[in-house]
Amino acid sequence: MDDLPGLDERLAAPAGRRVLRPEVAAALAEPVGAPLVAALSELMGRELSAREWVEVAAAWKRVSSFCAGAQLAAVAEVDRALGGDPGAPSHRPGRVASTRAAADELAAALAIAPQAASRLVGLSRRVEAHLPAAG
Repeated sequence: MDDLPGLDERLAAPAGRRVLRPEVAAALAEPVGAPLVAALSELMGRELSAREWVEVAAAWKRVSSFCAGAQLAAVAEVDRALGGDPGAPSHRPGRVASTRAAADELAAALAIAPQAASRLVGLSRRVEAHLPAAG
């Protein structure tokens, strides 16, 4: 770039076309889970371009989604371990909801309201019913 001496081409290009530095690209290519968390943690606090920070933020979102899915799978295991009936309706007049045992345990452990825990158990059941491979 003759008109901007000393300015790296990747920084002069519009954000969508900037090239990621190899060490940043390598960190972002790690598989979701512990390797990606470790790689992203190493990038935090470094001087990165705006484009690189956008990619880091997107990678943290992937980690967050992975964690939410893993938590939902664990909720389903709690429900199974406590004898939950995935086929039963969540609310039946005059009876204890089928999600109650798991919801009570989860509410305390996750520091959430019992109703929120019950919804979490219900969501895990719906996910497993519609996406059996996810369970």
